[in-house]
Amino acid sequence: MGNKSAVSAAKPSRTFHFFVDSISNGVASLIPDGGDPFAAPLSSLPAGVREGDWLSASFAIDARKQAEERDAIDKLFGELGDNP
Repeated sequence: MGNKSAVSAAKPSRTFHFFVDSISNGVASLIPDGGDPFAAPLSSLPAGVREGDWLSASFAIDARKQAEERDAIDKLFGELGDNP
């Protein structure tokens, strides 16, 4: 329960902007506002995105996902008989 409220209370720390420079063979070349270009799978971008579009993205800590993954790791360690 505590994890769920932590997720809903989390605020994105910052919004980032990306220019879609090119798209080829299912890969988009994105240029962050003020940064170096990088490749991203087209499937990870919004439907209908085209060359010349600007995208925005925000990131937030997902406490619920973090807790789920920690629980899964603890379970695996338990199954292996190793608990650090």
